[in-house]
Amino acid sequence: MLNFFRFLLISGVVACGSGQGQRSHVSDVPDDGSDLRQIQSPARASFWAEQIYVYVHTGASEAVVIGLQDSLEVWNKALESQMLTFAGEIDRPRGDELYSSLGDDETVVYEEGRWVESTGKGPYTLGTTVWELSEADPQFIARGDILLNTEEYRFVDSTSFTDEVEESGGVVDAHTVLTHEIGHLLGLGHTDSLEDPESVMLPRTQIGYGKYHRFLSPLDIDKIKKLYQDESL
Repeated sequence: MLNFFRFLLISGVVACGSGQGQRSHVSDVPDDGSDLRQIQSPARASFWAEQIYVYVHTGASEAVVIGLQDSLEVWNKALESQMLTFAGEIDRPRGDELYSSLGDDETVVYEEGRWVESTGKGPYTLGTTVWELSEADPQFIARGDILLNTEEYRFVDSTSFTDEVEESGGVVDAHTVLTHEIGHLLGLGHTDSLEDPESVMLPRTQIGYGKYHRFLSPLDIDKIKKLYQDESL
């Protein structure tokens, strides 16, 4: 049985809607045009109360499908449970606005090819995780989705360089981004680089072939265990 407690997360963006729980999101944002992307953190100290079944939208690239499955297993291993389950593909329109996909109860990874128009975010943003909190008890996350910016980026296995690609400016490692975003989906905030330079939850990540960060640090593992398993708190 999983036991839960609140974990303080640093500031982000929250929007409220009538007849629903509070909605919030976390995004990768550009860093002065360099190949580093900074990721904002969720605004609420909330977490899931039950197992999460994660789908990938039909038509997603092979790298995203495999990267998602691998990233779920990374976090399950840390949790020493099957908290996260890959549920396969789902063919459901995401909608035309940032929070449109939260109208159902499925957790889905979407590739968004109309990024700027549908999310209202800048073209250099890598991705966004959106969630809705339980209206009855806002300490619990009721539903959430991950959106990837495929309008500007190609999500690939960056460990496999191909001679067909001469430049890697729009290439990002799918496994790396999804491991980070699943951490946010679970309720973790960012780790300061001075606290733990090896954390997958650092607020910056590199893009391009040969650039990836797919593992959890001991501190990442400690934080997720405390969030979901620590019976002493």
